[in-house]
Amino acid sequence: MVVKTISSNSKAMGEGFTDKTAVQAVYDGIISRTGWNELAAVKNNKVLLLAQNIGTTPEGSIIGMLYMAKTMYPDKFADIDPYEVYKQMEKEFFNIDPKGIIVFP
Repeated sequence: MVVKTISSNSKAMGEGFTDKTAVQAVYDGIISRTGWNELAAVKNNKVLLLAQNIGTTPEGSIIGMLYMAKTMYPDKFADIDPYEVYKQMEKEFFNIDPKGIIVFP
């Protein structure tokens, strides 16, 4: 598995960014790097992009771990929706209704 944190400076991921075309372009640029086609993570669709707040903050690290666990062990985490957990945390602790792409794909 490869996990890459993407800054909101990329104008592709994070709160308020909803254009999947932009994040797809970032993803395609990463997986098309020289030699990456040989990585098991690329071959097995185990490359995960995380918005910066999901990959680097205490709250986000919980959500990031859930996404990684679900990507690595989809059968064991079939009943967990990390985005729903994220929305619940944002609402409960910050009174925010989040909108934006926080993980891709």
